[in-house]
Amino acid sequence: MTPVMDYVNEIAARFDSAIESRNNKAIMKQISWAKKECETVSGFIKAAYHYYIATAYGAIEPRGSVDADKYTRKQMLHYRLSVDAFDAVAEIDRDTDYYLLNSMMLTNYANLLRNCGRFIAAIQKYRQAVSCWPEAGMALGNLGIQYNYYGRVAINRNDSVYFHKMAYDALQLSVTLDDPNVYDKAKNLFEQYLTAYSETPVAQMQLCLETEEKNASMTKTEYRYRKWALQNNLFLNELNDTPLEWLWIAEDDIHIGPITEDTVNPPVYFSMFNQIKQEYAYARYLIHEAFLMKERKQPYYADKKIHLTYSLDYACYSMRLEHLKSAFTTLFNLFDRIAFLLNAYFKIGIRPEDVSFSSIWNKHKGNPDTTGYVYSNPLSLQSNYALQALHWMFYDMECQTDASNPHLPRMRDIRHALTHRYTKVITEGIVSLEGAATLDEVAFHVTDEELETLTMELIASLREAIMYAVFSIRIEEDKKREAEPNRTIIQLPIDEYCDEWKK
Repeated sequence: MTPVMDYVNEIAARFDSAIESRNNKAIMKQISWAKKECETVSGFIKAAYHYYIATAYGAIEPRGSVDADKYTRKQMLHYRLSVDAFDAVAEIDRDTDYYLLNSMMLTNYANLLRNCGRFIAAIQKYRQAVSCWPEAGMALGNLGIQYNYYGRVAINRNDSVYFHKMAYDALQLSVTLDDPNVYDKAKNLFEQYLTAYSETPVAQMQLCLETEEKNASMTKTEYRYRKWALQNNLFLNELNDTPLEWLWIAEDDIHIGPITEDTVNPPVYFSMFNQIKQEYAYARYLIHEAFLMKERKQPYYADKKIHLTYSLDYACYSMRLEHLKSAFTTLFNLFDRIAFLLNAYFKIGIRPEDVSFSSIWNKHKGNPDTTGYVYSNPLSLQSNYALQALHWMFYDMECQTDASNPHLPRMRDIRHALTHRYTKVITEGIVSLEGAATLDEVAFHVTDEELETLTMELIASLREAIMYAVFSIRIEEDKKREAEPNRTIIQLPIDEYCDEWKK
């Protein structure tokens, strides 16, 4: 065992002692000590500190639901900080201890996401944990359970069999591994799920995980685009939450229908969702184009003959960067589009000018006794797991205080600057943000690498939010049908908008 791992084990022992005491004061004392230590270390040890802080917050006995939510957000925050610290470790320094602890952290982070209803994000983290440590029995077993769950709630029932096959394979591997980190209760649970599959065709299914070759009707450019989006899990398609990279999955087939309404007119929700899907796809296309331009390593034709001044301030200009900036602002704005859809469908009663991804979680606007008003039908989260998941995403994307996403303040600043301010993009490594600011105190500065990274994080979060929005509507539609099973419903056919019309 290395000296670094010896030190990490000492940290773990201190936290274990505090947690086993079940004394909130002892746990908080340990957390306070670790936060101070975090400021003096980096890399693997910093990642370990944040991991154990997150675990400790989960062991605090809350005094009611408000406390419980607060500690959950703090857990989420420190897991995210641990992810960042692990990612910052240089490849050359990543040894066996690094991969094992990283896998354990990602598994526990995924468990928290799952408990918050964010099963889509949980699946991605379990997959990352297995990628770090292929024999991670806890990650594999929990991944199998989440695939089983996805198979049961999948909107496209034809997709269910693939989720159940993924569940079976992950559970089968989990129980056959000799992983000492899989405790008996968990192994028994995994075996129960596996036994339920033993008499089904799923156990005999064979899946090929290889990417399909492009078909004759698909250009090389389109093939690269669809393959890239598949590999980054960016299609609005339930099966794109699996490792499958078949080209028939490379489409945005998720939809919100059918909708039950007391009207003879087509509900506006379809048009609202069309706009969300089309703008999302546009932003995804811009990001892919930006990456292609970067690969070319030569000026794009549209960048030529734009006569700019060389101002000696390290600023960068290109169509590639404009693509990224446009994608970033489009994606951020789409969270409010989702809020508009939910406000209309759930009839929350927020005035159009007041709708946002922040406002839909309240019960009123401002002070109802003065200039504010009470919502006519505030969202009820208790019986809709997808709304619960979206509410937790609010803490990631919009919350002003106690945000669970350490990148949120910076992302919000970039969004505001790109929309309202004079913004400069500078090249990573040429000059620091601080150095650039001394040359131009008026501009808001962001590096091209930071813009790329945060744009990819943003589109992944938005995709997750869109999927939950669809699930939330489907859950309500199921409730309507169950509440009035004998009600006569006349179906109004809704045709698909043809690709040939998009000119």
